[in-house]
Amino acid sequence: MKQKLATCLWALLCSAVAMTSCKENDDNNDSGEGGETTQLTADFTFAIGENNLVTFTNTSSGSYAASEWSFGDQSPVATTKDATHTYPTAGTYHVTLKITASDATEATKQKDVVIEHDDVSGLLTPTVQKLIGGSTVGSEQVWVLDRWNSYIAEVAEETGKTILGHYGLGEFESYSSAWWGAGKDEKTAIGWRIYEETFTFSLAGSGLKLDINNPGGKGYGRLKDNISSSKFPDATAWLDPTKDNAASDAEAEFTYAGGSYTFSVTEPATEDDYPRLTLTGDAFLTYWVGTQEYEIIYLTNEVLAVRAPDPKDGEDAFDWIFVFIRQDLCPEEDPNPDPGPNGGPNNSDDFEGEESIITADGTSTGSGVVDNPFKTGLNTSDKVYKFEKTADYYSSVYYWSSEKFDLSTNNKIKVKVYIPSTNDYATEGALAGEWLSIKTLQKQLVLKLQDSEKGGNAWQNQIEVKNAGSDDALATDTWINLTFDFANASSGADEAGDLKGVAASERTDLDKIIIQFGQEGHDRTGTFYFDDLEFFVEE
Repeated sequence: MKQKLATCLWALLCSAVAMTSCKENDDNNDSGEGGETTQLTADFTFAIGENNLVTFTNTSSGSYAASEWSFGDQSPVATTKDATHTYPTAGTYHVTLKITASDATEATKQKDVVIEHDDVSGLLTPTVQKLIGGSTVGSEQVWVLDRWNSYIAEVAEETGKTILGHYGLGEFESYSSAWWGAGKDEKTAIGWRIYEETFTFSLAGSGLKLDINNPGGKGYGRLKDNISSSKFPDATAWLDPTKDNAASDAEAEFTYAGGSYTFSVTEPATEDDYPRLTLTGDAFLTYWVGTQEYEIIYLTNEVLAVRAPDPKDGEDAFDWIFVFIRQDLCPEEDPNPDPGPNGGPNNSDDFEGEESIITADGTSTGSGVVDNPFKTGLNTSDKVYKFEKTADYYSSVYYWSSEKFDLSTNNKIKVKVYIPSTNDYATEGALAGEWLSIKTLQKQLVLKLQDSEKGGNAWQNQIEVKNAGSDDALATDTWINLTFDFANASSGADEAGDLKGVAASERTDLDKIIIQFGQEGHDRTGTFYFDDLEFFVEE
């Protein structure tokens, strides 16, 4: 009996020792929440191919939800299950794979990859070749902002997105700048020198290089949460630098001279993806929005358009869009200057010439001068302007003067309008926000006067007149004459409420006319026509 008891005790002791030993030697396993352990083992194999392209195959075991590859050369991490990476220079690289389970348990594995010789040719992907303007070591290309918005229409048409300016913002994951886009040379007026900044992408013997030359010595960014005090310690966005309490839409200014950096490109995995451009150090493209990774939504030998998601979470998130062109394609002066100020020779348009003073942006795709489809009644001219209201909530076209309007005497706008009855005025659509109520297309035309320098906040103190001052719906299937009288129209209040109740005739800051049919704020579509615009006639 004693012998049997001793034998049992000895067996239990051995079992406990064995369990303890197994747990101590399992370096790949971590405890999850509640003391439970997810069994993970991280491992991978790799093969070195031509042009120093290394293919990594994840052979990990266990139920893991995420993979993260660190390639040992300061390049961005990859988060795909398997990965490929090109090493342009010889050396030994410590590659680490980390896998993570749904309960946050992690396991890692590191291996050394030995690259025996330099070879940068593997970096010459299709995207890189367009960025650097060549396919050999030493190729380089200089990019600048599309200061005059010369290629905005091309980007909008080719991507099918709403692109309003050389940089701007739009709804999160819309890959557009439908909310606001910078006008021609817009930031020069406030003293910014972003149009002098150059971005030189090149391939050197040591790899991909990016040289940023910023003669103005200042960087700019928006949103306090994006302006890292550790990255840009002298940023002026904070009302109290010790508390980081700037307004959420504050524009930050900080010291930034540019410098020499490296970059990498990740080609798209599928046809529905975009190439990703990642910058190092404190490099960023023109305007700091909290990220150094950009999706290239359009790229030719002449034009580069990128999207950067704002990193804020929830309803505050949105997209930034930036459009660059080759430096040699951007002249010092506007190649297509806007017409002269009101009262001058270009304050009217009958649309019979080759060019129009009206600009159709990405919110009104399809708008433009067409043959007159209704040669009858008041208007038998050959050409008219067709306005296509798109599903964009704020679809419009506009006229932008090169000088501020003098509204003290010239403050009326005349136009001929045709409202087709064939539009669907009954079906309700989606609204841009809960503060709106009109869900259907309306038989109306609204003209708005704005200050272009206020950018996306121009609506705050705009002046608008609907249907030449009437709330009645406009007549359909006939040309009608409308006169919009802005002499006594009141301004909306600005941020400080200073302009509330101020008549248009007293304003000296307005330079843009928005032409908007059908009612803004909903996504219903329709077609309208207008002709014989006369801006600011004196009566």
